[in-house]
Amino acid sequence: MKKIFGNIFIVFLSLLSIHTFGADNYFFGQEVSQVQITDVLTEENELNKSIEKFSIYELNTSEIYNYSNSFQANIIEFNLELENSFSWNLAIELNDLRAKKTFKTRVKTDEGIITLPPSPASTYIGNLTNYKNSRVRLSIRKDVFLGMIAKEGNEFFIEPVSRYVENAPADWFVVYNVKNVIDDGKAICGAHDLVENMILPEDFESVEQENMRGSRGECLLASIAIAADGSMVSKLGNVQNVENEILDIFNIVEDRYLDPDINIGYEIATIFISSNVNLDPWAFNGDFGDYLGEFTSWGNNGGFGTSFALASIWTNKNFAGGAVGLAWVGSVCTNTRYNANQHFTPNMLRLIQVQAHEMGHNWGAGHAPDNNSPNNVYVMSPSVGSLNDQWHPQTITSITNHKNSRTCLSSGCLIAPVSNFLTDVIVSCDGTVNFTDNSFNSPTSWEWDFGDGTTSTQQNPSHTYQNSGLYTITLTTSNDFGENELLQENFIVVDIIEKPQTTDAESCEPGEVTLTASGTEELIWYDAPTGGNIVNTGNTFTTNLSETTTFYVESSNIPDPQFFSETINTFASGAYFTANDSWGLFFDIHSPLTLKSVKVFSDLSANRTIQILSGSSVIYSEQKFIPAGESRVDIDASLQAGEDYLIKVTGNTVSLYRNDAGAVYPYEINGLISITGNNTNTGTADDYYYYFYDWEVQEPGCATERSEVTAFIDECSNIENFQNADFISVYPNPANGIYNATISLNLKSNVQLEVLNTMGQRIYHQQTEAVGDYTHSIDITNHAGGIYILRILVDDMIFYRKLIKE
Repeated sequence: MKKIFGNIFIVFLSLLSIHTFGADNYFFGQEVSQVQITDVLTEENELNKSIEKFSIYELNTSEIYNYSNSFQANIIEFNLELENSFSWNLAIELNDLRAKKTFKTRVKTDEGIITLPPSPASTYIGNLTNYKNSRVRLSIRKDVFLGMIAKEGNEFFIEPVSRYVENAPADWFVVYNVKNVIDDGKAICGAHDLVENMILPEDFESVEQENMRGSRGECLLASIAIAADGSMVSKLGNVQNVENEILDIFNIVEDRYLDPDINIGYEIATIFISSNVNLDPWAFNGDFGDYLGEFTSWGNNGGFGTSFALASIWTNKNFAGGAVGLAWVGSVCTNTRYNANQHFTPNMLRLIQVQAHEMGHNWGAGHAPDNNSPNNVYVMSPSVGSLNDQWHPQTITSITNHKNSRTCLSSGCLIAPVSNFLTDVIVSCDGTVNFTDNSFNSPTSWEWDFGDGTTSTQQNPSHTYQNSGLYTITLTTSNDFGENELLQENFIVVDIIEKPQTTDAESCEPGEVTLTASGTEELIWYDAPTGGNIVNTGNTFTTNLSETTTFYVESSNIPDPQFFSETINTFASGAYFTANDSWGLFFDIHSPLTLKSVKVFSDLSANRTIQILSGSSVIYSEQKFIPAGESRVDIDASLQAGEDYLIKVTGNTVSLYRNDAGAVYPYEINGLISITGNNTNTGTADDYYYYFYDWEVQEPGCATERSEVTAFIDECSNIENFQNADFISVYPNPANGIYNATISLNLKSNVQLEVLNTMGQRIYHQQTEAVGDYTHSIDITNHAGGIYILRILVDDMIFYRKLIKE
């Protein structure tokens, strides 16, 4: 099991009163003056070419190194103050990326392949104790202090100046914000050309999707093998420097992949270094694709001498076309699980971005749809720049789908949880919402804030809101490795509506009867307590009846459905697709809604399973029978606002029509939903439109429980209006089936009590003679809950009462 540092919160007592360089756990960096810099650095040096704005500090790294090595606890705490600019309270621990017990560094020499003795671990992971969501990755050796410090949306790098200027003093270190790294737009990934030249769009649709497991947030551990050719040794001076460079770079690459949306941890299975270009086992002809092919063949023929999930090679050779990286797409755990990277710059940040990018291809990601070079911000943007530190939603979907289908990974990560939750409703009409924890990485405590001033520490709480409104939900989860907070703004809609008030009516003979109801929203009349048919809308309902009949009224503010007008005829050519079940449509939801239905075109009658995914999590999956020809398929999926949902067909049978030309994304439905593209990510496949046409969507609303209202039809010989018959009382009502009927009679009378169901069938009868206060107990406990009619006949008078059985 590999331990990965989470968000650690430590009470840190910094020695702020001590300003002596190197005193205890306080280290001070003196800023180098501009005059000193000018004396050492010429204007045309690699540092000025690489970074637009930076500061240089003198730092005694040997004292930090000695302090960190003498520290007895797992967590090393110290303060690093860089004059006039930074004061960082650091808490770090060793993050040895090398596989325990089995790791080897193997070097090809003139005498053959030798194994180096293990070097001391020098890579660290941690955070800033005074910043909750900070991240720190450092490499600390006697003459090296190098790495990344991230806080409050900013990333800072610190590196030896000697990486850029050979004659720079060994104790000079450059500090810069990644936003100030100069992007020349020339660092291009070669995978785009490789894919387009080697795979036609239709063929590219065939991607392995097997053994899906896990979920978007589960952290899985991948083993990686890394090689370096002789040109790297020539550039960096010796084999040990190459090994250190590989470890320093990968320590921060791993940080990119431990993003909660990706959640992949790594251990390095082995490092292989060729000590001389003449000894390289990979032929070089200037073509990057050929070089990657050589590396792939060598790796598959036992070159690394151990097993691994994916592999990288570093080279300082120049390739035709200007590409700095290349990788096989969607290949982890397969025989094409390889990527190649050029060490094209001394800038640590851009080298990290190259390797993270190429590994992303191995994990199944194409290039992110962002072509505004040099302002790309995504890890998978085609131009590899300094700001490429975000994962595009489509990339997240591709990587996590591929990750969860791999069988050579292990659940070896121990990290802070990633908060997530589900609710049983997105719109509550009675105020009650049931919350279900769906967090990843084994949280042990939960803190809920429901947005109305109440909280809970239960894992799966139920909460009842007292007032209508929009509510923001916050869930904070924690375990021994840290904590994580998820805030969902305006996530719950509460819309509490009162049930309608109704007034019964009667008629002495068949004919028209007018029933009335009142409420705060639109009133909808039905012929059944649930489901049924709509028979009227509004406050009154006049109907022609021949017998006593009960209707049901609800108060509703549910909007009418809306339709997306694009149909199969909107696009150009197309065909029925049968090759696989990989492809579908991405769409964004701008506000909560229900996807009611879609139209499809099938060339055979069969069951299909339609799925909707958010990331790699399946949030809707229903089997639908779809006949041959054109048909409308009911979906009825309630969806929260969010980006990059994917709707697709999964299983052995697709056989649905899709267009292969003419699509122009996005397609909008009145600001509610945007169909943004498909998930093929290559070539002219952006023109494809998959399966689902003429979408029907509906915004959320509420409908109350239905209130009963009865029209009584009976003979009216001497009938008394039952509303005024105050000498009759029935109690309790509603009840569980037992009612007391009391009748006050001045004269001896013939009394009949009958209970009728809504079909007019008599289910209870009692007849007697009575005078004075007569009380009778009625028992219908063996009948179903609902509405019943009590008919009371007193001689030739008829009275009615409504019974409600709970």
